[in-house]
Order: sequence, then C-alpha cells, then structure tokens
Amino acid sequence: MAWATLTVDGAMEFHDGIPELEDLQEVVGGYVEAIECSIARTAATTWINEEGKLVAEPERNWKVDVISPLAGDWIAGDVAFTGGVGPEGETLGLSEAQ
Repeated sequence: MAWATLTVDGAMEFHDGIPELEDLQEVVGGYVEAIECSIARTAATTWINEEGKLVAEPERNWKVDVISPLAGDWIAGDVAFTGGVGPEGETLGLSEAQ
C-alpha cells in the first residue's frame, strides 16, 4: 500500500504505508479536508488544506485539476492522495493502477 503527495510546483512523491493524520497535516500545511475522487477509474481520496484558499495569496495546484478535477472549483496548496475508504471507514492505500 502507498500514498502520494503533489506540491504546487509539480513534484510528486510516493510513500509506503498509510499516512497518519499528522502526516497529512504536514503535507497540506494545516487542517485536512478529505475529498472523494476517482483516480484511474478507482475510488480515491484527495487530502487538501481546508483553509487553503483563505491564506493571503493562495496558490492553485494545477496538476491536481488534471488528476482529480472538481466541478466548478479548484484546489489551493499541496495535497496528498490515498485510496478510497474501507468497509470500516479506514483509509486505504493507492492501488497499482492509481
């Protein structure tokens, strides 16, 4: 299992295991918000900074718009990607296809 991070300058990095809350908060730079999405036609979660657009000069993460577009909206700041949600509400890792 793995998870990934994507910065506003386009750097993508893969990590082993399942992230803890503190890992996600460090990546996004604050409180996290989970957005359900689809990557490679499979359920996934995009983790964003829930207050990312409220900073003085929010930076749009254009690469996220390509990987996991939101209808009529955009993502500010660095993000993390994990797989979907398991049957008991647990965070899953990304699949090989994702």
